[in-house]
Amino acid sequence: QSYSTNSVQTINYLLISNTSATVTSASSIIVANNLTINAGVNCRLDMGANTLTVTGSSANIIHGTLRIGGASGSIVGMSALNTTFSATGTYEHNYSTVAGTVPGASWNAASNCNIIGYTTSTGATGGLAQTFGNFTWNCTSQTAAVNLLGGLNGATIAGNFNVLSTNSGSLRLGSFASF
Repeated sequence: QSYSTNSVQTINYLLISNTSATVTSASSIIVANNLTINAGVNCRLDMGANTLTVTGSSANIIHGTLRIGGASGSIVGMSALNTTFSATGTYEHNYSTVAGTVPGASWNAASNCNIIGYTTSTGATGGLAQTFGNFTWNCTSQTAAVNLLGGLNGATIAGNFNVLSTNSGSLRLGSFASF
């Protein structure tokens, strides 16, 4: 399934149940009540420079894969209070030329947060000060030196921390100040 829109869309309930969905948006999308992605299902949102706003109070659950990316788009409204990545849930952070922010959520110890899109961005990914299941950096087209500036200092990783690829670029977890 593919969905494309050029105007702001408000969707009451968004359920991706038994297929994969690609949403390309030239405008912002608001999910007013809840977002559910079933296990084995992929939902890819290319937000361009727009915003995905999730306003549901406690019912957003990701059992499948949620991939967010775009030129400079963002996710607003997801938090540990209203969003859960289950044991089969995966978030794919597919920003390439901007850092983007990982959405806030409650992460099962077996869930996955995968940073996959970096190419030329050197900025630190936002939203890292939370508890993750597994955390993987796998940016196969990365050419930039990325410094997370200690962004993982406030994080807890309950599962595995993996750096699989930085291509010709590099990944620094922090920097040292000169005294």
